[in-house]
Amino acid sequence: MNVKEYLIEKLKADGYDGLFNADEECGCGLGDFIPCGKSPLWCEPGVYIQCAYSDFDFCIGPRKPKGQIGQ
Repeated sequence: MNVKEYLIEKLKADGYDGLFNADEECGCGLGDFIPCGKSPLWCEPGVYIQCAYSDFDFCIGPRKPKGQIGQ
């Protein structure tokens, strides 16, 4: 198992759908993980969220704290 495979398995086990970086406005799902080949070191684990922009097929963002609607 390589690091990429390990990271995917860990994210799945923890209930995440992928990674995102709010500063870079990018995200990737586990099905197409790190497609740009850039380092994921500055990314955060995230879940699928409602997109604020219609230009994207999906959006990944932070998980809402427990107790908030939608969690």
